[in-house]
Amino acid sequence: MELTVVVLADTETHGDLGRLANALETAAEAADAGADVELV
Repeated sequence: MELTVVVLADTETHGDLGRLANALETAAEAADAGADVELV
């Protein structure tokens, strides 16, 4: 399985950083499950 995660968020608020953290966690879980992950 291949997965590309695109993050469209600023870094000015806690909510924006939360979106980034969620994207990174999703990418890490997919990579741990054996997926080929690309983060954009």
